Amino acid sequence: MLAILAGWLGGCSEAEPPPASLVILNGHVQTMAAAMPTASALAIRDGRIVMVGSDEQVRPFIGAGTKVFDAAGATVLPGFIDTHMHPVTSSAELDDCSFGDDGDEEMKVAGLAPVINRCAPTRDPRTGIDWILVNNLNPASFEATREDLDKIESARPLVLSATDGHSLWLNSRALAVCGITRDTPRPEHEQLVVDGDGEPTGHLVDGAQRLTHGCIPEETFETKVLALRNALPLLHAAGLTSVMDASVAEPELKVLAQLARNGELSMDVTTALEAEADGKTDSLPQLEDWRKRYSGLAHLHVNTVKVFVDGVAEYPTQSAALLQPYRPYNGKGRSDAADIHVDPAAFGRLATELDRRGFNLHTHAIGDRAVRVSLDAFEVARKALGSKSRAHFSISHLQFIDRADWARFAALDVFASFQLFWAQPDSYAVGAVQPYFGPERSGLMYPAKGLLDNGATLVGGSDWNVSTYAPLEAIAVAMDRRDPEHLEHEPLAIDQAVSLEVMLRAYTVNAARMLGIDGETGTLEAGKQADIVVLDRNLDQADARTVRATRVRYTFSDGLQVAGK
Repeated sequence: MLAILAGWLGGCSEAEPPPASLVILNGHVQTMAAAMPTASALAIRDGRIVMVGSDEQVRPFIGAGTKVFDAAGATVLPGFIDTHMHPVTSSAELDDCSFGDDGDEEMKVAGLAPVINRCAPTRDPRTGIDWILVNNLNPASFEATREDLDKIESARPLVLSATDGHSLWLNSRALAVCGITRDTPRPEHEQLVVDGDGEPTGHLVDGAQRLTHGCIPEETFETKVLALRNALPLLHAAGLTSVMDASVAEPELKVLAQLARNGELSMDVTTALEAEADGKTDSLPQLEDWRKRYSGLAHLHVNTVKVFVDGVAEYPTQSAALLQPYRPYNGKGRSDAADIHVDPAAFGRLATELDRRGFNLHTHAIGDRAVRVSLDAFEVARKALGSKSRAHFSISHLQFIDRADWARFAALDVFASFQLFWAQPDSYAVGAVQPYFGPERSGLMYPAKGLLDNGATLVGGSDWNVSTYAPLEAIAVAMDRRDPEHLEHEPLAIDQAVSLEVMLRAYTVNAARMLGIDGETGTLEAGKQADIVVLDRNLDQADARTVRATRVRYTFSDGLQVAGK
């Protein structure tokens, strides 16, 4: 139908077409569509693209009420799509007390005191207890015990939250209020860290963080709605028009639904619903209930499920599941390979049943064993359902992937959702990972080029607020694998760098395919949603430095201008 509409519009010369509401002229339009890869102009009416072509072809769509934008020769792209972020929880943290992810491998607890002491207390309305809550702590090589934190704050509960979302540190008062003691049942995978006497150190990893649920005060529903409403313009200013909220339960669904019902959800949001594959929990009834109750709202897509297969690789957390053990370094770190957070057989059954019921499946996998277990589960579903297998399977993060599994992404039609802003020599990769993995494995961190050369489909994501939500910043790192704060440093695994064209496709057409919205967005073609980004320069033949300096001039979502002046 799109081709027919485009052909009709292109050949309509005898009568003037109805005027467009918006026209963009004089652009270097990269449509990401095979039929017409480049153009110079676009016409939009009623939130849809009605014409893509030359300035001469589009000018007849200009009427008295048409807004006309001169792109001044700059690149024009489909709206950027982020396949892995956390907009609801991240927006709620924007105004919280934060360490800003600052720090390095030599960070000491005492250095945190000035920030902690400036934090205003958060009063729990249920108990009247004042808490000190601080987020975005850089966890790379960071170590602290409850006694360390007690030296900074002992009277009130103190909680430090890691930027990566995989660790909490509590002082003694917080442990006591939450009822966490030596007798607390320890979660699987040794995630509640204890000292030599069996007492909790205050460090809670991955699933152990659930021990604080219902204890640490949370933002109210109204506050979360306001925070997301305020965050949307920030995301649009970076060129984003569609995202996937990559770990969603009902509290997040309620926030998104509220904005959707109010007509305020100005971007497409796909939700990845939290599920377990532990062989003990039946997640399917809850998933189907959420899909039924929250579907049918504009811009909200409730059709994807999320499973955490492992944790993270950085010391001291080291909960990423590996095929070969970690290497202790300077007497620190674990010497085993860690374990997965799923039961492989149950995971295969879950993948199959989700596929059968029309869900897509997205996994968190950082270690090479977790990646393999994810691929194995997807393979079970593909084989079980054969030609009836329709699920869009995807794996996110992908810090380590065994070479033997590179070709399986294409063979099983699995999307590789990289967060390539992380593919830089920062304190995470250099200080908290490389010493514990050795040069051979470290040299293949985030192997984007390896997967690409084996036919995989790469898609882009940020994991915001773990890192910046700005696609152009991640694209630049993907191209040169350098730390933007220290460009003079040696790049990280430079052989795994990929091109600008690959990354633009990763954040547009490929991402739309992964989320199943490619019939509506991801390319600039007649009939599709007018999700458009206008940059401040022409990126043709641009290098990473140029991309890093590029800014978004305008963003249009559904034909409405949502960023730029």
